[in-house]
Formats: sequence, C-alpha cells, structure tokens
Amino acid sequence: MKQAVLFPHCVLAEGDLEAVLRTCESLTAGIPWYMEPPRIGDPALMKRLKCVYPPQDLRPEGDFSAVLGEYQTWIGGHPERGYQGFIKAYMARQDEDSPAWLIRQEIKVGSEAAASPRAATLRRHLILHMSTQVELNGREADTLLDEAKGRGPLLADALEEAPPPDPFFNQLSGGGYRYLTREQTASAIEAWLWLFGKAVAPEAPFLTLNPEVPNLAKDLCEERGLTLTVRQDFLTEGSERAEVTILEMQPPAREAQGHPLLDALSHRVLLYWEG
Repeated sequence: MKQAVLFPHCVLAEGDLEAVLRTCESLTAGIPWYMEPPRIGDPALMKRLKCVYPPQDLRPEGDFSAVLGEYQTWIGGHPERGYQGFIKAYMARQDEDSPAWLIRQEIKVGSEAAASPRAATLRRHLILHMSTQVELNGREADTLLDEAKGRGPLLADALEEAPPPDPFFNQLSGGGYRYLTREQTASAIEAWLWLFGKAVAPEAPFLTLNPEVPNLAKDLCEERGLTLTVRQDFLTEGSERAEVTILEMQPPAREAQGHPLLDALSHRVLLYWEG
C-alpha cells in the first residue's frame, strides 16, 4: 500500500506499529501536543512513519502535564468510570484554591467558555491523550495474557496428565483493539478530525485497528440511508501481507452529512486492519 493515515489512533503498541509499517510505504500519524511520538527499533521502517501535529494555535495553554497527572491519580480511585468520567468530573469541579482553576473554568461544561477555541482545544487533547493511554494499557494487558495462555494452567507442570483448557484465559482475550467503547470511539474520532482533519492528505485512506470505527460508520450510513460498500482484501508490500476490511461510501457524498466521520469518508476509504 502506498500511503495511509492512522485513525483515530495517535500511537500504537510497538509490535502493532511495526506490523502496519511493513505493509505500508508511508503511514501518517497525528500526534497531539505533549504526546511522545511512536517508536520502533527498526530504523528503515521508522522512515515510513510521518508524524504531524496540530497547528500552533491549537496548542493547549497552561500546565497540561499537571492535568494528565491528575488523571493518573483520579483513575486509580475510579477505574470503573473511565477517562470520560474524569473529564466530566474535572470540568464540573471549580476550586478557586487550585492552581488549575483557570483551566477548569475554561472547559466547564455548559459555560460560555466551553465554546471558546481554547476550551475546545484542551478538551480534545485530553480525549486523545486518555484514549491513547487506554489503548496502550489494554494492549499491554493482552500481551501479558497471551503469554500466560501460552504457558498453560499454572499447575500444568505438577500434573501427570495434561490439564483441560482453562476457560478463564480462553474467554478474556478477544483480539483487536477492543478497548474503547462506542461512545469513547466517537469522541476520539471527533477530537482527531478537529485537530488533524486539515493536516493530513485529503484523500489518503484512513487505517484503524479499532473495530468500533467501521461499526460506527456502518450504523451511521444505515441511519441516513447511505450506501457503504464493504469488502475483504489484503494489503501487500513485498513479501508482507495483511488482511483488511475496506469500507467506501457509494457514491461519494457531495454534501456534508452532519457527522464528522461521514464527512471524512465522503472522499476517502476506511481500512480496518485485521492483520
């Protein structure tokens, strides 16, 4: 494949990024401000990766690292509420004694300031930073789980006969980037397009590892009576090969569809990477 744009991921786990780059001559990744760009150990493959950043006028003001640090503390005590729960709680809280009070005022839900460019920029950076962390943490957990499954039940060495399959391990790892909910995926899509929509090649295919992205596209097209063709194919680059699902609107929409994802897909295809 000549080129693609990673969407709406910003960073992939090293092994996944390397696999994608092996079948893509040029991959563009949108990196929010204050996020470390992806890295892999193969210099030749790294040359295929191009990182783009939002314009300078969309760079968050204030101590953004302090906001992320607070999220780390908060999520430790509220893991069930996810990062969107943190954003809602963070925006709703007004503590005049806090150094971050001015930032909170800027992004308070329902306030006039929430509509300001500064507030919109901060909120969308938070969404992409946190969704990226959720995906990377989930991928790391999957890797550890796969290693544990490969070793078999813990008592296998102590038993004379091979133990039966462990249903616990068999049911946990579903494969793929199934870490963001539909709502979280929709938020990440909107944030990504708002920050990077004009920074990437206008007709380069979007490539995603998150199955909620094609599912959302299908549902939106069905709701609006639009035709979305779906077909299976393979990406090839030399001896490398990967299976993908290709989604394309037919015919391409000429007018805005009232949803950022459909507007983006009106002039490009979506590739769902299945490896």
